[in-house]
Amino acid sequence: MLRHTLITAVSLVLPILATPAPAQQLPVTAPQLAQLQTERSFDIPPQALTDALVAFGQQSGIQVTVDGTLARNLSSPAVRGTMTGQQALTRLLAGSGLTYVIADDATVVIERPERPGGNDTILLDPLVVEGALREDPRGAVEGYRATRSVTGTRLDVPLDEQPLSIQVLPRDVIEDAGATRLDDIVRLSTSGAIGNSRGGTQEFFTIRGFEASVVRNGAGTFGLAQQTDTANVERVEVLRGPGSALYGEGAPGGVINVITKRPGDSFFVESSSEASSLIRLRQELDVNLPLAETWDLNARVVGALEGTDSFRFRDEYDETFAEDRQFLAPSLSFSPTPTTDVLVSGEYLRSSDVFDRGVPLNDDGSLAADVDDFFGDPDVGNIESETLSAQMEIGQEITDGLSLRLFGSAVRNDFEGLSLEPNVVSPLNLDAATAAALGLPGPLVAGDTILRIIRNRDLQREVYNFQSDLNGSVSLGPVTQDLLLSFEYQSVEADAEVQSSDTLLGADPVSKNAPGTPSPLTPDDLLADVDSLTEIETFGLIFFDKISLYERLHILAGGRLDFLDQRFENRRSGLVTKIDETEFSPRVGVVLEPFASLPASVFVSYSESFQPNTALAADGGVLAPQTGRVIEGGLRYGFNRDRLEATLTVFDIELENVPIGTDSIFSAASTQESRGVELTLQGALTDNLSVLASYAFIDAEVTEIGAGGSQLTLGESPPGVARHSASFLARYRFDEGALDGLGLVGSLQYAGRRLNAPTTENPNPLGGPPFLFEAIELEPFVRLDMGFAYEVAENFTIEGGVRNLLNQEIAFPGAGEFAIPEPPITGFAGIRIRF
Repeated sequence: MLRHTLITAVSLVLPILATPAPAQQLPVTAPQLAQLQTERSFDIPPQALTDALVAFGQQSGIQVTVDGTLARNLSSPAVRGTMTGQQALTRLLAGSGLTYVIADDATVVIERPERPGGNDTILLDPLVVEGALREDPRGAVEGYRATRSVTGTRLDVPLDEQPLSIQVLPRDVIEDAGATRLDDIVRLSTSGAIGNSRGGTQEFFTIRGFEASVVRNGAGTFGLAQQTDTANVERVEVLRGPGSALYGEGAPGGVINVITKRPGDSFFVESSSEASSLIRLRQELDVNLPLAETWDLNARVVGALEGTDSFRFRDEYDETFAEDRQFLAPSLSFSPTPTTDVLVSGEYLRSSDVFDRGVPLNDDGSLAADVDDFFGDPDVGNIESETLSAQMEIGQEITDGLSLRLFGSAVRNDFEGLSLEPNVVSPLNLDAATAAALGLPGPLVAGDTILRIIRNRDLQREVYNFQSDLNGSVSLGPVTQDLLLSFEYQSVEADAEVQSSDTLLGADPVSKNAPGTPSPLTPDDLLADVDSLTEIETFGLIFFDKISLYERLHILAGGRLDFLDQRFENRRSGLVTKIDETEFSPRVGVVLEPFASLPASVFVSYSESFQPNTALAADGGVLAPQTGRVIEGGLRYGFNRDRLEATLTVFDIELENVPIGTDSIFSAASTQESRGVELTLQGALTDNLSVLASYAFIDAEVTEIGAGGSQLTLGESPPGVARHSASFLARYRFDEGALDGLGLVGSLQYAGRRLNAPTTENPNPLGGPPFLFEAIELEPFVRLDMGFAYEVAENFTIEGGVRNLLNQEIAFPGAGEFAIPEPPITGFAGIRIRF
């Protein structure tokens, strides 16, 4: 039945797809056709006709000239596959009313056919269209909009032909947003949100209401305990929806692929410096060195230094900088043969941060203390994190249309240090004498006394990844097929030791009105909380097949077969849990471009997710892997000669075995659902104005809670997920007159009410019913940033601006009744020099 339905659908669609309007073509002689009769492989997406002719010139090796007034406001269809230059050019000009003649053996002239009865056309100087390189899906992008991506399929195909929700945030967006951390970028993406950052020391993001995985150049990091520095980031690609069909560990919310910078073949040195009113100093350096023409040998080194005297505890800290980081990223590329490319790269990142749980909340979600009130003690110590990584990639073109990619990476992260942190706001009223008689700290004032604990963390994590991708592309008539056959191996070893003082009997009480109070707690008060070893091995077999019919119907089908071997050892209890799973994560989807004359397409897809769990169950083992499914569909439309694209998407996700906390250590499994609508506008409105705008409506909730879990959270949304959220980034550049060289940037972010932490209940130390800690929703916020960049002289730019211009109280989810505040209004200034 299904097969009959598909055959019927295809038979209805094919006649529509196979009827492009023919271009008018003037006759030319046989010698003149010789240059156009050679068969070549073309890959030209639908776009403005002038841009399409640029791509045609590059891919055919033919110089093209066109009168700029003739091609103005004209679009061209996609041209892909192996064909002669004459066939490709005829398809590009289909429906345009234009034709071509050959002026000489190497030049094609685009013109309008002469009208009967005479020619009254005014001849203008022709515009010479030089060939331009096709966008590298792992390389730099000019402007706000990319056209290609490998994040969703590892196939080098246009974004418009993929039935997936992929948003590319290029380097221009990163720089215009003033982003130095990954969370500065993710918050500008559609449906992206910041979750609990573990005291401001780690990255945790949600997309569409669920946890998102962060990968680097397509390799999983498995939740490394550190924040990404953007100095070496070329582009960030956000795949919304499950990524398991490609990445194995892909979380159901989506995958955030951080693509790093690569060496180029031209020499430059770029240095930038920035200082802010919050005593934050940052220096970046980017050096690219062409070393030798032999083997096309190039090197690049990117580095960054940063020191911050945080607004949260500058008065309590007696060092020069409360927090600092050092970052270095060298890379080397070469081509030992004309068909072989090799890239070797590495990164070193060291950071020292004060662990900061934030400030307590009132019941209405507002902050119960000032944003600069710090309830820890920075003199107890900092969290020291160090990450060292290395990657190697080899690309080999085997034959025309067949290539092999080998990729390997190794990452080690060490995360350790002491912290004094607020744990809970007391629900009890006890005077000092009564508290002492009960063996409790005191006095305690309900709703005012904060119970603090001292904690020591010592975490090590190593992640090894190997990928082997075989890519093939074939064309037969109106059918083009892109294939991926891939093998991936990943090994993870995570060693965790955490000690804390007793959360009640050994706690240190302090009033909300006395931030910065030193604590008598010392490492002698520590008790063992967690002592565990997690080992995970996954073997993945991946297959994807993308079929394009008449360049307007694109079908994607494939998936990943995972073999999971997971071992968890609880060294406190001696319990060892082993999980052996075989899981298949499929993905299927269709893109249809119904109109040859319009840059519009519709898409629909279905995919499933699979992710190993590391959360502890109440029995001391680990929860079973998370599994889920997503259905989504949408509409894309191009404006301004396809330089600006609008995307409307609807989705529905269901996820099982999601960890939901029962206390500070253990979790229970839950089922959660999320459905919503997303709208994105990205690209160039004019030659001078670029925009990135998004809106998301997300209806997410916990629908079922497994054994051992509290039913109190049933019906609640996951923490940090706003029902309504929006962001807007715009840049305008002046290119003439007195303001030539000036660029203005504005950014606006909005998030509605969102849960800080789920409802929980804690035991009553006096006996009787447990204490209920009800969920608190954070207040909505609007953040406005403004900035400028002015090129004073060639290669010398001054920059400045104001962040949080409206001086809003903005907070992101912390733990329990505490939220982490953002800085108040902040001014910044800097310079950028390029040689």
